[in-house]
Amino acid sequence: MITTKMEKTAKIMVLDYLKGFSALYIVLHHMRDYFPFPEVTKPLLSLGQEAVVVFFLISGFTNFYSLNRSEFHFGKYIRKKIERIYPLLILTLIITWMVGGMPCAGGYESVFQLVGNILNLSSVNAKVYFEIRPWMSNLVLWSLTYIWWYYLLIGLFKRFIGDGKKLPVVFFLVAILGEVTYKLCPTVFSLILIYSFILATGSYVCWCILYNNFNIKRVSGIAGAYIALMAIHVLLFRNDFMSFSPSMHFQYPFCEVRHFGVAALLIIMIFVIKYYCLTRYIELVFKPFGLISSFSYALYIIHFSLRKPLMSINIGLNSYLQLLLTIIAICAIAYFMEVHLQKWIVGLFSKKNNQNRQK
Repeated sequence: MITTKMEKTAKIMVLDYLKGFSALYIVLHHMRDYFPFPEVTKPLLSLGQEAVVVFFLISGFTNFYSLNRSEFHFGKYIRKKIERIYPLLILTLIITWMVGGMPCAGGYESVFQLVGNILNLSSVNAKVYFEIRPWMSNLVLWSLTYIWWYYLLIGLFKRFIGDGKKLPVVFFLVAILGEVTYKLCPTVFSLILIYSFILATGSYVCWCILYNNFNIKRVSGIAGAYIALMAIHVLLFRNDFMSFSPSMHFQYPFCEVRHFGVAALLIIMIFVIKYYCLTRYIELVFKPFGLISSFSYALYIIHFSLRKPLMSINIGLNSYLQLLLTIIAICAIAYFMEVHLQKWIVGLFSKKNNQNRQK
């Protein structure tokens, strides 16, 4: 359990600010398909993948933080994660179907794909066997696959190992297992193992800060592990890298190096910010985005499906005004989903379970 002064804070506010900023940034990043942003802004809005890595690190950090705020019970932990992830996921799948999603090359979505998305087994540009595409091309769901399965893996880690000091070693070995199994028989499960390392390093940073061990030695160890993992990745898939071109940077196996490198750089930046006591400046810049943090999860998973139908509504407005109204509408829907509807659904099931226990 947490023994430092951080236990007095229910939320680490700066992470909420960054989470809200990342969610809104990803919305703007995906709006490029339907809005003619000025040419000068295009490089600034091209870092959607990097923003997702920020989400991974924050998810790893906050999940480990919550794990250590009270006594751990695996069953209770899994129930809370189901309540957190699944009501909004199911709602998103339904809304995506209702608005028509985006056309897929294979035509209508199959039951296999729907079940695969419910189980969080979708992937994009990964060249895996039995590939399950995101439901009706809601492409952001690929990252939810890694977050959900990491929650299960870290729960098992907490149950059977527990010592946060061992996080980087254990999940580095898990990632190596993923690399090798992907080379032998590429499946989404291999990718889950590989990406678990990024979320685990977020959890490890949390452990370091909680126990006042976030120092240059720890950061150097994390950076070294990322370098080693990237080297192993390139070595295993060297034939693919021999034919690399810039247009392939978002495809497997090239995007993994991009994601690992960004994660390592972000962790170094976190250390520099903490070491030089710059957190207050980060809070000052990103604090307005804290308003979005309470519905950032819903905003992230629903915006991709809503952007096209909302932007296609022609009401004779200036294009910038229409973009602003579209983003406000998406935020309003996401707010209602996460702040109100999700709580109502979870409360409804909790009430029903309590009634069943009383019987």
